[in-house]
Amino acid sequence: MNKTLFKQVISAGLVFVLLTSAGTAAFAAGSKPQDTLPQYCTVIAGTPLTFPVGTDIASVKSSRKSKARVSHSGTEITIRAEETGDAAITVTDTGGNARTFDVYTYTSQAQYDDLRKIFEGKKFSVLGDSISTLEPWDTGGSHYYDTARVSNCGTDSGFVDAAGNSTGGIGLRYQDTYWGNLQTRFHMRLCSNVSCKKKTVAGWMEDDAQIRRLGKRGTPDIIFFFGGSNDSLRAESLSVFRAAYTNVLKKLKAAYPRAKILALLPCVAGFAPYQRAAIEACNSKKVTYIPLSKAGVTALHPGAKGFSKITDCILNTLCPARRSTPDNTGTAPASATDVPPQEPAAKSGIDAVLDLFRWIRGLYPRLLHMLQGKTAPLSPGETTNP
Repeated sequence: MNKTLFKQVISAGLVFVLLTSAGTAAFAAGSKPQDTLPQYCTVIAGTPLTFPVGTDIASVKSSRKSKARVSHSGTEITIRAEETGDAAITVTDTGGNARTFDVYTYTSQAQYDDLRKIFEGKKFSVLGDSISTLEPWDTGGSHYYDTARVSNCGTDSGFVDAAGNSTGGIGLRYQDTYWGNLQTRFHMRLCSNVSCKKKTVAGWMEDDAQIRRLGKRGTPDIIFFFGGSNDSLRAESLSVFRAAYTNVLKKLKAAYPRAKILALLPCVAGFAPYQRAAIEACNSKKVTYIPLSKAGVTALHPGAKGFSKITDCILNTLCPARRSTPDNTGTAPASATDVPPQEPAAKSGIDAVLDLFRWIRGLYPRLLHMLQGKTAPLSPGETTNP
């Protein structure tokens, strides 16, 4: 090994050690009781989830008690699931500092296992209109939702009504969208979100260029097709809409023959006749469809609460709640970001080497992404969670 290469290797090693030490020190210096809380967790109805917190916790609160109930006793927080859905748990200490994390709930272990078979670890893409946008993850060129004003609508105050319908707010977190919610729950990877506001199924979504863009960053295993609202609002003829919807499904199946296509049928008022046409198209192409009219959300652009209802509808339609049986049981995946933190097990030397390898491998897609000069970020779940 020549001297120059040797110096480069030593320098890289020192940088790695310094960065690792700095990160550990920063975490320790800024550690608070709330820092032990997870980013999100999974809870099965009938199986309470309990984890420790500091002694200075003043209160805990669930945003959707119908989905998850939370209680605090001494130095423990306990979460109990009621039905399939999601909720935000806010923990406030005696100093008034608050931390919120997300809880994803299921009515049974069997239902959760069924849904994991569909979504867990899969690559996915989205084809849609403004309802599916989130700047900067959408690639359609024009968006309705963004993350810039998320701090202003964290509680939906002044942005959505009591039913969870939007009243003009456009700020959302990644995991507030229906597709970001599913990505976070099941550790999926976003390939491409080809969504753009004011676009229709007839014309834009059936265009070959948009179909190709769905596979721009990998071949999807699942495609969410959420279109038709603008066709309905513009009073497109049913015959043209039916033909266009059928054409989109035909092209999707041809371009991505192994992908599972999930057609999400809008819940906007006046869509009923178009829904019948879309269902006819789905039946003719043997595509799974989900009528979001069952979600109970009537707004064209839902807020965070409305999207939660849409996600509930998707999950309950694909896998209705059912009881676990001795032949169909399982356990939730145990990862540092999916369950409350636990004491790490002692690692062998080979485990430490493998961990370092995984860490280096995790940096590759982001470094490649930066070197290629791309502006749209990777989905949070590709190397980290939202």
